[in-house]
Amino acid sequence: MLNKIILFITIILLLNAALTTTALVAEFRSCTREHLEEAITLNNERQPLYAALSNNQSIAISSALIEIEHKLLRMAILSDVVSYFYQKAGVPLLCDEYVSMSLTPKFSEKSAQPWPKLKTLNYQICLR
Repeated sequence: MLNKIILFITIILLLNAALTTTALVAEFRSCTREHLEEAITLNNERQPLYAALSNNQSIAISSALIEIEHKLLRMAILSDVVSYFYQKAGVPLLCDEYVSMSLTPKFSEKSAQPWPKLKTLNYQICLR
């Protein structure tokens, strides 16, 4: 089992090296990696803003989100390698599916809509 894991990791590292060579960079986009890197940057920038609004209660949630994004970033090469073959055939797989983080709403201290009280929200979820 350990040999299979080592072989798998070796293949991923070799594919990663091959896909980042200058010959392939022009036609290959690491869309999953790009999206996750943008999300990490945005969430790091917004973490202290949310913390200030929530009396630091949002720090744990923001930190967990950023940690998950970092873990996903390590695995992004898998989806990017698979999507490479589609991209090469003219199908922008995993590029159009991700929304650029530059299109997310700007930070605002006020929500665009009133949010329900947590007790009400829990009740509504239980009714479904």
